[in-house]
Amino acid sequence: MNQEHQHQPPEETEQPVSQPAQANVVDQHRLPRWIRIVCLGAPLLALGALGWFSGRDHAIGHAISFMVGLLAIGSVLGWFLFFSHYRRTRRVYLAAGILLCLVLLMTLFRFEGVNGELIPRIKFRWLATRQLDEPSREVVDLATLTPVDFPQFLGPSRNAAVENLAVHPDWQDRPPVKLWSQGVGQGWSGFSAVNGYAVTMEQRDQQEWVTCYKIETGELCWKHVLEARHETFLGGIGPRSTPTIADGNVYALGATGMLRCLRGENGTLVWQQDLLKLAATDPVTDLKAVAWGRSASPLLVGDQVIIPLGGAPDGAIDSLVALHKQTGKTLWRSGDRQVSYGSPTLMTLDGKHQVVSVNEDTVSGHDLQTGELLWEHAWPGQSNGAATVSQPVSVMSDRILLSKGYQQGAMMLKVVPATSKAGSHRYVANPIWTNPGVLKTKFTNVTVLDGFAYGLSDGILECVDLEDGSRRWKRGRYGHGQVLRIGRQLLVLSEKGKLSLVALSPRGLQLQGEFQVLQGQCWATLCLYGDQLLVRSLDEIACYRLPLETEPARLEP
Repeated sequence: MNQEHQHQPPEETEQPVSQPAQANVVDQHRLPRWIRIVCLGAPLLALGALGWFSGRDHAIGHAISFMVGLLAIGSVLGWFLFFSHYRRTRRVYLAAGILLCLVLLMTLFRFEGVNGELIPRIKFRWLATRQLDEPSREVVDLATLTPVDFPQFLGPSRNAAVENLAVHPDWQDRPPVKLWSQGVGQGWSGFSAVNGYAVTMEQRDQQEWVTCYKIETGELCWKHVLEARHETFLGGIGPRSTPTIADGNVYALGATGMLRCLRGENGTLVWQQDLLKLAATDPVTDLKAVAWGRSASPLLVGDQVIIPLGGAPDGAIDSLVALHKQTGKTLWRSGDRQVSYGSPTLMTLDGKHQVVSVNEDTVSGHDLQTGELLWEHAWPGQSNGAATVSQPVSVMSDRILLSKGYQQGAMMLKVVPATSKAGSHRYVANPIWTNPGVLKTKFTNVTVLDGFAYGLSDGILECVDLEDGSRRWKRGRYGHGQVLRIGRQLLVLSEKGKLSLVALSPRGLQLQGEFQVLQGQCWATLCLYGDQLLVRSLDEIACYRLPLETEPARLEP
């Protein structure tokens, strides 16, 4: 017995765990205090950013919220994978799971850029891209003019308006009719139209095309190809300038700075000029200064092609250059400001024809024949940051309306003859009013009717009294789309491809019709040839026949 007892192992007894030891066991899996502060504070910071920027710049609010969310998620994952006391196998499994999810997402989806409010656009990878046409080589007549021509950016007068037309207001009874739709190379160029044909620009792989389509059928008639490609994370792919049609020729500026003059009948090259070489800069330097590509649409006046030039930040800069429209040779240079994303415009101010240019950080007026700088006024902006895109608008005989996104809003200038105190300038521009809270037109333009301006202000349609800059109304969310005034009505193409018809009135938004015309992101300007409306998204073009109340006049063939 004694021996048996001697060889029995002693009974195990549980030892009480001290309170400090228990705390250590619990705390080794608890989130550290700084992680908890980040996780609790991130939603509050994100909501605060969205609230603060909701009336200012939605894109900045979204970007800050996204970064704050990444910070919170990254902090928790970083702590778990590298600093926590969880078993190594658990941490390895989590890391492998995250990696597998990322690979799966990259396999299933493709990233296509961001919209105007910096929200990413993604598509399933297996969705087939639309087949792109090859030209038929039909001989085209762009020399014959018709009363309904739309020969340049924003229409006949470059003011986002077509006069003496009316669209039938009941789209339930008489909706727009689709004539055709088809795939197109990527880019944000709009259409210009003359004599039943329309020209635009598009990116196809590593080539930048200028193309001509038959409006009635969508048939691709000719192309001109240049080895060039522009692509940025925020700005997307492809050219963004709208060609100009004049005297039977086509003038088109590519995103990399190559200006081409093409014969309208077949697209063959007449001449081309590399604006970067004229400006003594190079593609890398230019992309740092003009981050989202050359976007100006050529202005044709008399024998001149007038286009913004710019230059290297540490070198000589010319705001504008005028080239001879038949040879491409330089006629004059003027100004000393970097280019913006706007286009030069011809205006008559105080009885004098002037070329008005919205530059990177100023707006200026220039003599039409010599380019002499007549006046200049500050209009802050950065072509690699808070970019200036919107066109100046002539109001009455001596006033100019400016508008811009990035929380800058609108300003009315009055241009008058200068006194002797104004230095060498022949005119001076005086602000009548400024209002940073209205007409924040980030990628779009405004149109004017009866003393009121209408435009998409951070994606919401707005009416502003031009007398004092006060808002009359602001309603309807369209995103960063485009507008075109048709007489006393407004066509609004939303950023997501919905076309709306609005009766223009300072009393409030009067919606007459809505119709989905495109899928995908729509930043390109509208083009109306008679009753045929050309619309474009990133990779699709379409033509719709609008129900007009008065048939537009046409020339006999």
